[in-house]
Parts: sequence; structure tokens; C-alpha cells
Amino acid sequence: MAHREILILNFLLWIFPGSLLGAQINFWSDKDSQVLIPQLVDAMSPEDLAGQVLLFTYSGDTPSEQFLTLARKWRLGGIKIFGWNANSLGSLVNSISRLQDMARQTRLKIPLIVATDQEGGWVRHIRIATSQTPGNLALGASSFPYDSVMTGYYIGEELRALGINMNFAPTVDVYSDLDNSVIGPRAFSSDPIQTAILATAFYKGLEKAGVMATAKHFPGHGHTSVDSHGRLPEVDVDLGTLKSRELVPYDYLIRDGLPAIMSGHLAFPKITGNKVAASLSPYFSTDLLRNQMGYKNILITDDLFMEGARIDGKPLAVSAETALRAGNDMIMMSQPLEDQIATWNLFLALAKSDPIFLARLKESAARILRVKIRYLTPDTRVPLNPTLAAAYRIPTQEAKNFFFQQALRSVSILKPQRIPLTDKNPLVVTVYPRFFEAVKARFPGAQLFDLNWDPFFSFSDPQAARLKQLLPSASSVIFNMVTPGSAELLKILRPWSGKITVASLLTPAYLHSIPWVDSAVASYGTSYDSMEALVSALAGDFIPQGKVPLDLSR
Repeated sequence: MAHREILILNFLLWIFPGSLLGAQINFWSDKDSQVLIPQLVDAMSPEDLAGQVLLFTYSGDTPSEQFLTLARKWRLGGIKIFGWNANSLGSLVNSISRLQDMARQTRLKIPLIVATDQEGGWVRHIRIATSQTPGNLALGASSFPYDSVMTGYYIGEELRALGINMNFAPTVDVYSDLDNSVIGPRAFSSDPIQTAILATAFYKGLEKAGVMATAKHFPGHGHTSVDSHGRLPEVDVDLGTLKSRELVPYDYLIRDGLPAIMSGHLAFPKITGNKVAASLSPYFSTDLLRNQMGYKNILITDDLFMEGARIDGKPLAVSAETALRAGNDMIMMSQPLEDQIATWNLFLALAKSDPIFLARLKESAARILRVKIRYLTPDTRVPLNPTLAAAYRIPTQEAKNFFFQQALRSVSILKPQRIPLTDKNPLVVTVYPRFFEAVKARFPGAQLFDLNWDPFFSFSDPQAARLKQLLPSASSVIFNMVTPGSAELLKILRPWSGKITVASLLTPAYLHSIPWVDSAVASYGTSYDSMEALVSALAGDFIPQGKVPLDLSR
């Protein structure tokens, strides 16, 4: 080739990076991944790179034409499905299919990661049609890895039917702070080894369904009672404690090839000497996770719209840039649209002007592509074009049967007095009408005292006064402890301790500060299955075998 032609070719490659190579290859090219991934990264334009690291959400049931136009321009790496996107099965599967079709029409034809939070139990962003499972703390109580595998599998199969290929689960936060209401029953246990074993089993279940698992919230959200949605928690933990407790589940999962981890908006001032969120910290995202723990796959931020990720009132795009430079691979941003636009624009400008940032984009793109090729190219992949017929088949009867049996296996006796309950006319104090229905079916003379959800962390003085008027004449009381506020109300009922049986749903952790309770049974979900299982134990139908996976003596 003449010297002049080489100069012209080099000039074209510089002006249109990857365009000549990109015309020959795409995500679906029949090549070994070790060959294909670097070729794809080299073929990616600054626009491709800026978009591949972004995981955005649209507003409403269906993406607007404006969002679709922008998403096509952005060449997004992923879409996050929140509850507000999942009010209709038809709209959901059609939206996912349309977005995947749009991704396949781009030059490199890279499919989208489609993610949601379907932890089981309390957190379930897609509520329509999907199983309401007993939850992670119930899995800790039964303590059978098989239960955890099958929970992950059935949840994964339901997501698969909807075209969702990534689940932001399992939650591997170790339940070490018993006042932690934001994680609470989302955790498996207060024991790091038990958490690691059950989390790994849950991951294997999702893997069996072809769904990418994402462990969260790195490096650990279990030792704080502050919710990072509202403000940045400061976790009072030193590095030695972190490694021997919070990081244990991650060690297990990383060795097992976990495809994704979510970084949490939590500060650890004893470790870093500052109040920078771990999600924005190079120490946690790169030094600790990558260099020390050997993690090689995708690191995704928790939603940057959360208050815990804000940097001194600066635009969210600044948080996004900081997170990517720190070592995250994908930036999750639920809203607002103007901040999503600003983030892509900033990333594109930096890709064109900052060689260090460009190198970070390429490094992250390679990790994302490696995981996408692993999960989205096999014939057994989650369908890119889900069908309404498949969506209408969930949940299966097999899944329903399993989750009821799992709820029964998890029921735990905390304090044995007056269990089973012989009085057929109890006063039932509860926030759940369905719980009263379950009690009424077995105890026909039961009477309802309807407790308010609000205030969540305390109780209403007028309600407490009315309850105190009823207690002297009640022959027995089933007190349904669910919220921190209901636990606070229970504390003032000590004069009637001899007739109160606590029926705990979600977490029994609040009982650690109410030592006078001598009759208590726990179930861990808020589904009717979990309620019915608890009531069956109160009625003496079976002897509960679950063990509370928390140390309530502290």
C-alpha cells in the first residue's frame, strides 16, 4: 500500500474510530469472546462508549417518544424497570421488546441489560402477577440452601418470562444492626457465613433461570439504621470488622463468578478518613473490590437519584462522572430526564477530550460486553422479545406450592408461652386486614383492633389510649408486630403481658428491646402465605422448626 494511502486510512480511522472495523463485526459475530470483545471496544465510537455505561429508567408504563429518540441517540447499555413501569403486563413486555429491537438496530447491535429489583419478600418492584415470596430472612430461618436456590430460580423464571435479564438481588447485607429498618428482612441473617451460603445459593437459582444476579449493597448496608435514599449513612465500622463480616458474602460470590455487584451510597469514615460515599470512592470500587478481592465483572451504582449519592448540591452528572472515575462500570439513574441528558452529554464530551476518562469507558465497556456475551448470546438466554403469552403463565402452580411450604418451614417460635393459643376469642391488633382474616378463619371469636401504619416509627397516642381501654376485658391478645411503630406501642403494654402473644411479621429484631414478652412467634413475609403459616403455628397445626437467624440477646 502506498505511503499516501496509509496516511489517508490512518486519518479516516482517527476521524471515525472503529467505523471500518465496526462495519465488519457486531455483538452477534461468530467469534471467540476473547477476540470479539477487544474488537468491539475498538469499534465503539465515543457515543457508543458514553451510552454503554448508562442504565437509565423511563417514566410511566411505556417509554415516551422523546425517551425512545434519546435512547436511540444515547445507545444505552441498560434499562432499569421500577414499580412505576410495571402496572400492566402488556405494556411492560411490549416496552422491553421495543427497546431491545431499538438496540439491535444500532451499528454494533449490542442488546440491553434489562434490570429490576425482585429480591423476594418485602422488595418486589414488579408486583403485577409475580410471586410474593416469604423473603430472605425466612430463608435464613429455614436455613436450607435448597430453599434459597429454588427461590432464586422461581423469581428468575418469572423475570425471564417478562424479558428481564438482570435482578438486583441477592441482598447480602449482614443484619448486624438490629435497629436497621431499611434492610431488616431483606437480609438473610446476622451471621456472615450463613448470609454467604444462602446468597450464593440464591445466585445459583437465578443462574439456572439465565438471569444475571447482582449482589448489593457493597461494601455493606447492614450496620446502619439510616436509609441512603434520604441521606448518606455513616457506618461506624473499621476495616478489620468490614473484612470479617460485611465482605464475607462477597468473597464467596466473587469466587463463584458472580456477574454483577451494586455499590452502595454509604460512608465509612473509620476506613477512608472522609465522608465520601463508597459508590463514589476509588478505595472501595477499585483498591478494595478489584485489586484486593479480585473482582473482574460489572460494578453498578445504586440509583444516583438517591440523596446519599449527591455531592454538595452539584448536578447528578457530576456524581455520575465521579462514580465512573472511581471504578464503577454502569451508572444507574432513575430520573429526572434532564439529568440523564446532561450525564450522557458530559460523558460524550469527556470521551472526546479526556484520554483518562476514555480509557475508563473502554475498560468498563469491555467488562459489560463480557457479561452480556456470557448471558445474552446463548440460545438459552432470556428472550429479548418477551411475549404476553409467556407473561400470563406466571406465577406457576409449582412456584405457589413451593413458596407456601417455604413459609411454613421458616416459622419460628421465639418465646413459647401460650403457644399454641387455646383461647378462641382473641383481640387481634394488626395493620393488615388480611392477617385478621387469617386469624378469624381459625379463631372464630376473634375481634379486630385496626392499627394504623402511620406513624411508621412511633404510634398514635389516641390509638394507644383506645387499645388500653380494651385490654382489661380481652381474654387474650394477638399483637401483630410489623413496623418499628408497632414495636414502640407494644413496649407500653407491659401491664397486660400475661395475655399478649406477639405475632411478628417481617423482622422480629425489635423484640431485643422488649424483654418482658414471653409469648412470640415469627413469620417473615407479608404475603397471605406467610400470615397463614404463622396463624397455623398459633393454632397448633404443626411444630415450627424455623430458627430466628438473628442474635436477639444483644
